[in-house]
Amino acid sequence: MKKSLLGMMTLIFGIAFVFAFTTCDDDNDNTHTHSYSAAWSRNATQHWRECSCGAKTDVADHDAWNINYGEHWRECICGLSEYVQHTGDPCSGCGFSSSGAGLGGGYSIGDTGPGGGKIFYVSVEGFIMTDTGERCHYLEAAPNHVGSRSWASSNYISTQIATETAIGTGRRNTIVILQRDSAAPAAKACDDYIYYGKSDWFLPSEDELNQLLINRNAVRNIGEMDKVTYWSSSGLNGQASALRFDGKIIYSSPRKETVNVVYPVRAF
Repeated sequence: MKKSLLGMMTLIFGIAFVFAFTTCDDDNDNTHTHSYSAAWSRNATQHWRECSCGAKTDVADHDAWNINYGEHWRECICGLSEYVQHTGDPCSGCGFSSSGAGLGGGYSIGDTGPGGGKIFYVSVEGFIMTDTGERCHYLEAAPNHVGSRSWASSNYISTQIATETAIGTGRRNTIVILQRDSAAPAAKACDDYIYYGKSDWFLPSEDELNQLLINRNAVRNIGEMDKVTYWSSSGLNGQASALRFDGKIIYSSPRKETVNVVYPVRAF
């Protein structure tokens, strides 16, 4: 009986001895050298690197959300990649609201934009720029127009340059015009324009210009843009489109050699 009891005690002591030198409970346990994985482990809120014993290091919250009008996303250091459409207004996931709260750099119509001009169009869903395929949410008008100019240079008055009318097409229209007529006065004035370090200004399309005129009082003082005709970058069949303050479209009269006001805009 004594031998049996002694054997059992020896076995228990041996197991305890082995366990003490093969496990660790925390980072202060000097009986084990931690070897943390290079790969990240994660849950819904945090990431960390883990030892085979279960100890953790580099425990931290995931990187903050990036936000725009359409979605929020994060690309965390741990490899977590999430792209999520907003849910609710404000969004339950990131706090975004369509009024601009929670949106880094959120703008409203009439605000001064990053180019030093005035925001005259805001799209929550966004619009696609046809030259690059990027999704933008704002149109910004330059602080002032760049004077009155003709649409085409003298050698290209009758040249057919087909450009589009929709929001998001003005920048590509400007490129197309200058590819055909590198001296086209209206398009070139916008393409050459630089303000607040921004050089991505363009001649607005018909629909973009229409939004500028609708919200003209957010851009200039009341009445300053009234009873004036502005060139757009939209054209078809040898004609170009200009708009007056009342939004009425004018084709061919005035013709492309006619001098009208030119107003650069940019998208972001």
